[in-house]
Amino acid sequence: MSVANYLLPGLSPVFHQSYIILFILMVIEGPIVNASASFAASLGYFNIFFIWIIAFFADLTGDIAYYFLGRIGDKYILQRCKRFFKIKSPMLHNVRKGLAKHSGKSIIVFKLTPLLAGPGLIIVGASRVPFKKYLLFTALTIFPITLFFSIGGYYLGIAFNSVAKYAGYASSTVAAIILLVIVLPYLFRIIIKNVLKAK
Repeated sequence: MSVANYLLPGLSPVFHQSYIILFILMVIEGPIVNASASFAASLGYFNIFFIWIIAFFADLTGDIAYYFLGRIGDKYILQRCKRFFKIKSPMLHNVRKGLAKHSGKSIIVFKLTPLLAGPGLIIVGASRVPFKKYLLFTALTIFPITLFFSIGGYYLGIAFNSVAKYAGYASSTVAAIILLVIVLPYLFRIIIKNVLKAK
């Protein structure tokens, strides 16, 4: 008997496959899928522990891909970062200089800054920051991020289940979608903004 069968007795193969689908979706768009899957876990469709583990490794997989994209592409990737992400040469020079002195802090800032994570982590790879160090700091950053969206989505699901009994499923579903897609990510951005300011 597999661990999945033990923890999730009677779960059909369709649900086992859906964990793989969730992993792929989380690599592409982690936080929203993580929160939504955690929401579904609170309603009994998934195992919340598995959702968090999948979210963690999916995010880490995406970050490893960014790193090696930068590492393999090197100068070519840096030129494309300038062109497509509108990163100017002086700014790129300062980023690489900062990476040389404070690579750990730089990785954390890239990870926590919306829209900067992808190009930032590519630059980290192109700057040849040691992979073990990169992996450590990305993993340390991913841990609280994925935990936040897993817990947030899960407790929103519990609240939804309670409210739906009184307010009706239609209005509660609309409210849940707004909370999952808009409010939870917005709350996360506010928290991160305050964290970065504190640093």
